[in-house]
Amino acid sequence: PEHCTANVLKQMNKPALRIFIEFIKIFRHLSKKEQYLVPYLISSHPGCQYDDMLDLKAFLKRNNLTVEQVQDFIPLPMTASAAMYHTGKNPYTGEELFVERTAAGKLKQRYALEAARGDQWEGFGRPEGGKDSSGRIMKKRKYIKR
Repeated sequence: PEHCTANVLKQMNKPALRIFIEFIKIFRHLSKKEQYLVPYLISSHPGCQYDDMLDLKAFLKRNNLTVEQVQDFIPLPMTASAAMYHTGKNPYTGEELFVERTAAGKLKQRYALEAARGDQWEGFGRPEGGKDSSGRIMKKRKYIKR
């Protein structure tokens, strides 16, 4: 799935995490030595908060899954997720949802996972000349899409 926390999976209308965990076990048992699972992940989906992204990061680490792709949520027309984004409510239950709408908040959620990829993301989203968490001055970097 695109996430791991129960609340976010519920909003995405995805099955419980236990099903993905079972898939991981079966895949690893049956796969050859050089085959890997590469999860497709979504940040900033309605109902997803920063702590959910930290839980996802911990889940990926515990299960030796590598972060390759993180997609910022995009509210596509005529989808339940778009309705959640625009109304702040689950259209089926009426439940109020947190919706990350700020660019900084979206970047923070995405960066929670992308920082796990290594220093190619170091400084991403920080102004040139700003300091990272270790106090180093950041140099200008360009986002390079692979």
